[in-house]
Amino acid sequence: KEVLISGPDDTEEEISLSLGPPLSHETFEKMWLDLEILRRQTLGFPRPRAAPDTLQAALQMVKIQTLAFTPGDTVPWKAYIYTRSTGTLILAELLQGDLQAPGTDESLVVSVKQQPVNQHAIRGFVSILKSVLRTLNVDSL
Repeated sequence: KEVLISGPDDTEEEISLSLGPPLSHETFEKMWLDLEILRRQTLGFPRPRAAPDTLQAALQMVKIQTLAFTPGDTVPWKAYIYTRSTGTLILAELLQGDLQAPGTDESLVVSVKQQPVNQHAIRGFVSILKSVLRTLNVDSL
């Protein structure tokens, strides 16, 4: 149950995401608190206005699991997601509208943590995530 994605800048390397066994909320939270943020990136577009089920289904199609997200128009809006890739676990937070975090008023910001560290997997994960979220944004216009 893996999805192979080859992006335009990944001519020789492919990134493979897989769902693997589910993480409990407690395990995710403990790991999130223990690990350092390895990448924080402003995505350049707002969160999709798609229904929560649509967002969850779209992410699951590319092997990204949704752990939790805040209801529709809650500010700040957050989503916690995770996936696995080539022997590594990737945890991420999507955030929009946090007054304490510059740049999150109009654009989603993704923060990524990982164990063990694999920068190629992080780049691939962010690329796949951006592609899905951008598609959902286009669909909801």
